[in-house]
Amino acid sequence: MLQKSFLISTLLLLLVSCHVTNEEPLIIWTDSPQLASYVELFNATHAGVKAVALYKAFPSEALAFEAKNAENRPDILIGSYLKNDRTHASYSSLNGLFKTDFLNKEDYYPQLLDYGAMNKKQYLIPISFNIGAVMVSGQNEKLLENPYFISLDEIREKSFSFNKIENSSEFSIMSFAPSWSEAFIYEATRLKGVNYRQNGQDFSYDKEELQDCIDYMINWTARYNKDTETEQNFAFKYLYMPEYKQVSSGRCLFAYTTSEEFLALDAEQQEGISYRWLKEGDNVYIEDDIITLGLYKHSKHKKEAKIFILWFCSQETQKQLLQKSKEINVNNKSFGILGGFSAIVDVNKTVFPVYYHSLLSNMPPEDYITPVQMLPSRWNDIKENVILPYLKEATAYDEEDNERAIIKSLEDRENDWHQIVY
Repeated sequence: MLQKSFLISTLLLLLVSCHVTNEEPLIIWTDSPQLASYVELFNATHAGVKAVALYKAFPSEALAFEAKNAENRPDILIGSYLKNDRTHASYSSLNGLFKTDFLNKEDYYPQLLDYGAMNKKQYLIPISFNIGAVMVSGQNEKLLENPYFISLDEIREKSFSFNKIENSSEFSIMSFAPSWSEAFIYEATRLKGVNYRQNGQDFSYDKEELQDCIDYMINWTARYNKDTETEQNFAFKYLYMPEYKQVSSGRCLFAYTTSEEFLALDAEQQEGISYRWLKEGDNVYIEDDIITLGLYKHSKHKKEAKIFILWFCSQETQKQLLQKSKEINVNNKSFGILGGFSAIVDVNKTVFPVYYHSLLSNMPPEDYITPVQMLPSRWNDIKENVILPYLKEATAYDEEDNERAIIKSLEDRENDWHQIVY
């Protein structure tokens, strides 16, 4: 996924300096800096309500520990990992917005609505999401079986015919290697049924499925690419350019990406490159950081907040936001609604292809979209510092060493991380 602008270390504050009829503006806490331009458009089109967006790196944690006593108490939260067992009681039900037909549940992916529901009440409205994919050059896509999807097995099996070895030992072409992308290995664990989920401040997962996936990756490397060192040497020698150039160079067949990363590329960068959505069975898993919207239970401006929600969640508004994003981000690459596909089905089907031509007739069927489990608020940090390093070490294979190296367990790494952070 694209690295969102978490480098922003100060609060993102936006308040359009025009006549304000409400002395106290609507406060929105968010971890999406892109929301600033949306708030600007809202303020320009709503004379009676004005909004301020405040940047919070971890909005769910901020809600749990800061909100009640905050000088700028939130009215709305828009961000990732808002579904959290610490904060589930901090949101107001939004069922009323659907019961009055202001919002229509039929417009949304039902799986994503279910993700935001608790005790049969809609507390979070899904806003946007991303999905995993692999890039392939236009010259090589004829080798693939399906024009829209690809599985782990197909990626692996294509290595047999595509790999080329010179002098009986050195690869001149290597289809794909798991060790080239820790993000790919992580995505593979999800496709193979490792359901990561929140467990208090920690997380749990399916251990048997994780071990099966690790074995799958090791077998992949051993059978097709010799060993991990060979994979890394090939990447060092040939794959020193961005991923989209790696596949166009002909040195490899595939490169892992996400919808956000690939579709944020400009037309010149995408030229000659195609992609396939990653699928296992009938499941296309969305990325962990689904963006949702919640109304704070102790909001002081619920009436104004609902005005913003209805505006933001309308198809016409999202069309305007996509157009505005394209106009102001000519040199600042971004994708979609807050960096992802819309949670509104028709926006993806009818509006996105206007601005992202490769999406024409290429959105996964609605029932394929598979949401994530509830995850800890700092899941990105946990993944970066605990899970990915573990997967990198656990899937490494040495052809000359039949004994698997003893590495620190995932649980020990998690405990070490908690001691540092908390």
